[in-house]
Formats: sequence, C-alpha cells, structure tokens
Amino acid sequence: MATQQYMNNRKRYSRPQAVLFADNAPVFLNGVARPPGFELSSEYGATDISENSFIILSDHNRAPINISSNRFENRQRMVNAQMRSFYVSEKRTIELSWDRLPSRAYATNPDFSQSTGISDLTKTTDEYTADGGAGGAEILAWYQTHRVPFWVYLSYDNFASSGYEDADYGKLANYTDFYFMYITSFNYSIEKRGADNFDMWNVSITLEEV
Repeated sequence: MATQQYMNNRKRYSRPQAVLFADNAPVFLNGVARPPGFELSSEYGATDISENSFIILSDHNRAPINISSNRFENRQRMVNAQMRSFYVSEKRTIELSWDRLPSRAYATNPDFSQSTGISDLTKTTDEYTADGGAGGAEILAWYQTHRVPFWVYLSYDNFASSGYEDADYGKLANYTDFYFMYITSFNYSIEKRGADNFDMWNVSITLEEV
C-alpha cells in the first residue's frame, strides 16, 4: 500500500498530473494503476536513472496533449465496388509541449519519501513548477537516458474505453491509458535565464507507440 499512498500524496489536486513516464508497466492496487519502482529525486532514486524508475511530468504551462492514431490495414475495393479492409493494428502518436517551463521542479533535491511521496522542502519557496512535476532539465535527462521504449501513462477522461459501469465513470482521478512508446523527437530552447534559481524552457516531445 505504500505505492498507493505515495502517488496520492504526489497529486497537487484531486487528479494526478496528466502524463507520467515509467520504465515499467502499471500495477493495479484496488483497481487503481500505479507505476512500480521509484520516482527520480525520491530518497532511493535521487541521482541514478535506472530501469526501475518513473517521473511525473508537470502540467505547468503545458500545451494541449495531441493524440493521433494510425491504423495499419490493407484496404481494397472489390469487384462490386464495396471497400474491404484487413485490419492489423492501431498505433498512436502523442505530442507534448510546454512554454516557459521552469528548468527544475525544486530548488534542491526534493528527496521524496518513497513511502509517502512527501518532501521536506517548502512548496511556497522551494518548488518552482506549479504542481511539483518534472521541469525541463529533468525531462531532458529522461530523454537522454532512454533510447529504448518506456511506458507513458495518461490521465484524462476516457471512461468509455473501458465501459459504462459506475466504476468506469469513477476513474477520472486515475491514470487510465497506457502506451509503450519511443521518443521520436525532442526539442527545447532556453527562453529566459533566471537569476539564481531556474531558467524558463520551451520543450516539445513526440512519442510513437511501439
């Protein structure tokens, strides 16, 4: 249950941040998806990016999440003029971007408790992103160390993908979509340098499903 409490305490609001990157597929505790492993900058994962970690991306100045689908199928018009299709699979592409995202989430290592997700740092003075999610440099570090695919967790209202029962309607506060993806492009620019705390970055990422 430590993982459940950890993720609940990493939410700034009633819903989690919209996007999470993780090395591992989700595990389900009481029907709620949670990333196994440790969050980078937690007490057990402060400095190393391994095969057992995750980062919560900030919603700070995030642009809309663009999701597109590409259906792999063989379409052919038959002699009676009707179209037939041999469907293989469907792969998704996700585009993420931020304007003026702080280059770091915290003034120093937040050292999140691995059992509670709580940091000893003060949110009002030591936290630079609006929700404590990863800043520009932290997202860049993930990109530079992940040349292999990883799991992308998305939290948004897509209840109908799982059904129309009461439990499906109640999933709004959880991660509901999970894709195994590569980063196909990553771009960033430093829009404004700060004085002695952080810079403002513009970041854009394109991910493609494996």
